[in-house]
Amino acid sequence: MGLIANQYKEQGGAIIGRLEERQANERAKVLEGLGQKKSDMLHMYSEARGLLADTANDLKENSISQFEHEWRKTQENIAGEISEGRRGSDR
Repeated sequence: MGLIANQYKEQGGAIIGRLEERQANERAKVLEGLGQKKSDMLHMYSEARGLLADTANDLKENSISQFEHEWRKTQENIAGEISEGRRGSDR
């Protein structure tokens, strides 16, 4: 009877050891996968942040600058016409 108990004990210990090893391997794989996903997300976030900053700068500089440039040009033309009109009426 003692021999059978010892065999069960040894085999049970071996089974538990294999299960612990399998669990440790699975945990390591999950943690590695999470680390990779975190790295991927940080990379995507950095790219998106840079793209968003570039887009915001483009919108600030191009559309508004173009509008402002045209507006200033129109204002200068109007000021020039007013100035010429005043000169003509002073004579």
